[in-house]
Amino acid sequence: MTETYILFISLCLLNPTLENLGLGIQKWAIDRSPKTNSRAAKWGWGVIWTIGTLMTIVVAFIAFKILTLGNASTFGAFAGFGLIPLTLFSFLVLKEKIVPKELIGIAIIMAGTSIVGYFSHGAQKEILHPNYTHMIYFFICYLIFVAVGAFIV
Repeated sequence: MTETYILFISLCLLNPTLENLGLGIQKWAIDRSPKTNSRAAKWGWGVIWTIGTLMTIVVAFIAFKILTLGNASTFGAFAGFGLIPLTLFSFLVLKEKIVPKELIGIAIIMAGTSIVGYFSHGAQKEILHPNYTHMIYFFICYLIFVAVGAFIV
């Protein structure tokens, strides 16, 4: 395996992990904020929620790098991997119950992700020529949607 492919797979695993952990952190802050009485504690939970939001925004930047390294179809197949760290976060931090069916699903996701990562190695293009103009337009639209969402919240 080449260094580029190892970086590609690593970023494919990091991307959904950050996205889903960011969502978990946001849920944690939303659940805990109304239960606090002091203004400082509410502000602290607001900061934690903001950190979770930033984690979900960083995912877009990582995705741009990933798409310059490999195929979008392989990258998309790794989206389910983020459920694994989210499940662990929800069990350890949010104290949610995990049923055996969820554990079986996690095992299937891990197996599927491993198979995709292993077998897609030969299908990766060595040189990609991304259209940076389209990427910039996409990113501007993405930021507009994030801003509108933040305004609504």
